[in-house]
Amino acid sequence: MNTLAHLALGHPDPQLMLGQYLGDHVKGPVEDAPYSAKVLQGIRDHRRIDAVSDQHEITRYAKSLLPKEHRRMGGIVMDVYADALLADLWNELMDIPLHDFLEDAKQLLLHPREPLPPSAQRYADRLVSYGLLEAYTDAEELPNILDRMGSHLRRPMRLSPLLAILRTKEEAFLTHFASFFPEMKDLLQ
Repeated sequence: MNTLAHLALGHPDPQLMLGQYLGDHVKGPVEDAPYSAKVLQGIRDHRRIDAVSDQHEITRYAKSLLPKEHRRMGGIVMDVYADALLADLWNELMDIPLHDFLEDAKQLLLHPREPLPPSAQRYADRLVSYGLLEAYTDAEELPNILDRMGSHLRRPMRLSPLLAILRTKEEAFLTHFASFFPEMKDLLQ
């Protein structure tokens, strides 16, 4: 799952949301990070969700649809696609309107209660400045997002064709995601 989904999994607690956001930016043992207990829990939650979702049947299914030579990129594509699936199912899966949630998330990223590592601060600034959280919810914008991500890989490649393959099974993904996301929420209880 990508940024929108991780933030949503921390909702409604701003400190858990911040920890979920920081999960990709804090390296090494969580206990060594200079954050409050709730933020540290959010970081642990992020890592746990990533570990489970990377091995989940929905991720394995997505990778199986891709050409063998591109399956290693399937996780990246599925993470971004998961945000779009969440946006499509938002009213069923979340108890706050998407617009309100996005505003809360942007305020959290603009004014975190705890200092962010430089990489997390740069990414937070980009998320807000370029409206990336909203873009992750826009199906038409996803190919551009993925191609920008692909351009930063060690071996740059266009990732949008892989998304196009997954979208041929969109109804199946929506059905699976409708149970997958609550399953991930339950892991955090």
